[in-house]
Amino acid sequence: MKHVLLIYNPFAGKKKIKDYLYDIVNNIVDDNTELVIFPTHARGDAVSRVAGMKDSVDLVICSGGDGTLHEVVNGMMQREEEKRVPISYIPTGSTNDFGKSLNISSNMVTASSLARFGTKFKIDVASLNGKHFVYTACFGVFTETSYATSQDLKNILGHFAYIINGAGELTRVNKYEMKIEYDGQTIEGRFIFGAICSTTQVGGFKGIMGKDVKFNDGYFEMLLIKDAPLTALPSVILDVAQGKTEKYNDYIVHAKVKDVRIICNQPVPWCVDGEFGGEFKNATINVEQEAVTMMV
Repeated sequence: MKHVLLIYNPFAGKKKIKDYLYDIVNNIVDDNTELVIFPTHARGDAVSRVAGMKDSVDLVICSGGDGTLHEVVNGMMQREEEKRVPISYIPTGSTNDFGKSLNISSNMVTASSLARFGTKFKIDVASLNGKHFVYTACFGVFTETSYATSQDLKNILGHFAYIINGAGELTRVNKYEMKIEYDGQTIEGRFIFGAICSTTQVGGFKGIMGKDVKFNDGYFEMLLIKDAPLTALPSVILDVAQGKTEKYNDYIVHAKVKDVRIICNQPVPWCVDGEFGGEFKNATINVEQEAVTMMV
């Protein structure tokens, strides 16, 4: 008998999962499957449910946005390595950056088929000051948009809600004086944006992290934008959003990283997998290779 735990966020996206839950369950269950369904109600529910689940569970299915997946992975990383089980992801959020990066269908019923017919694929997981994240940790301009945009606005407008909320951030760009150490190198300067990611798109924009993103090589992509003249800033950000960073290489740092230490003289707010991740003067980021198994 195969034991499966389905964790879903009933509020993710446009709350459409309630219309497809029967079809999803029907897709998952066969004569040899025992399914337990757990809807989340508050932040942290998925973390505690996965971390404390019985050892008899063979598969965890996560349905929600990137934030829900973030919790499921954090719960899985709290378990002993030999007790971690594969995760099947049904993206139902507003942008679903990571799901799209893994070519998981945005159709919930189609995505649910991965639970039975998908292939196991180990992915890297990183941590920011000890807290794990799946695909991105970032600071600076536009990053507040991810966690400051209301769920209702996301449900109504989808990705366009992020664009509306982010448009005003160019008028109040924070500049952070930083020392950044990574894999034996050190750079210092004033930065307005930084991201350490393992994804082909961030905030719905493709190609930001380059074209050579791998999910199991033990490295994340690091992208930093230095302080630029106000007249050049919109063009720099637009080129970064379009994946064109070569024109402004004086303002851009792009590298593959395994270990990063960022030191700043003031607290820096971080966005982690689309949610607020805390404020830190010192941030240590480490990548753990092939730490979690996904169904793809």
